[in-house]
Amino acid sequence: MALSHIQAAVLGSPIAHSKSPLLHAAGYEALGVTGWDYTRVELDEEAFDGWLQSRGFGWRGVSVTMPLKGAALESASWTDELAELTGAANTLVFATPEPDAPCAAWNTDIHGIAEALREAGTVSAPQVDILGAGASCASAIAALTSFDAQKVRIIARSETRAAGRLELVERLGMQAEFVPLAEWGSACGSTLVMSTLPGTVGGSLHPCEELVSESALFDVVYAPWPSPLATRWFAAERGVIGGEAMLLHQAVEQLRLMTSVRSDEEHTAWGLPNIDWDHATVVRVTAALRAALASA
Repeated sequence: MALSHIQAAVLGSPIAHSKSPLLHAAGYEALGVTGWDYTRVELDEEAFDGWLQSRGFGWRGVSVTMPLKGAALESASWTDELAELTGAANTLVFATPEPDAPCAAWNTDIHGIAEALREAGTVSAPQVDILGAGASCASAIAALTSFDAQKVRIIARSETRAAGRLELVERLGMQAEFVPLAEWGSACGSTLVMSTLPGTVGGSLHPCEELVSESALFDVVYAPWPSPLATRWFAAERGVIGGEAMLLHQAVEQLRLMTSVRSDEEHTAWGLPNIDWDHATVVRVTAALRAALASA
């Protein structure tokens, strides 16, 4: 029997700016599912375990943003290979509605980044600069394996903090190089710059004209937009991919994971409709989410 009320949410801090409720609501409407309630929950790392243990009945899944992606991964009883590889999860799906149900973890940011790059016409990116060394950096590294990347430069304040990301680059068969953030900005042969930095930090950087003119920019920032870095690339009439594209495509994948069942136990427990997530469904849901973003 289907539940009359299914709960989902986005967790993180700060969270008031999140567009995930808008996107998931648009997805539910496009899929024709009813009784789902997707909200925001302001939550830091110290409060995460307590919320998880006291969440109550009827929670199907949660989207997870900073600073909880590492804690989300650790909380899962099963983890997707890519989430394990990057050490971060942004999606938890609960097996049953019970308050103590185990959860599975995925990192749909990787899918979101890769789809955003493909949508912009990116075919290959032989050398890439990634600004920042956090969870989004790891997702970007993993996504680049689909674009024939040969060399990835990690641009960060601390080489110690970047060590794990440099190791990940090499583990995935690419050449890794560290560049101190304060020294970045000169032309280096990179054809793609990926910024995973907050907009305020990106605004303090000063890439040279040659670097900007030789590369496209992928900036995970989506609010406020355009970011200072995006403004620089727009002025040079170079390609810019904003964070909304990544947000959109990772949300479509989250919707697929939360509305699909992967076992007889899940089907019995949730009574979810059998949604065929074929290409036509993906296209329809993607269009609905894109329209929601455009009207916001």
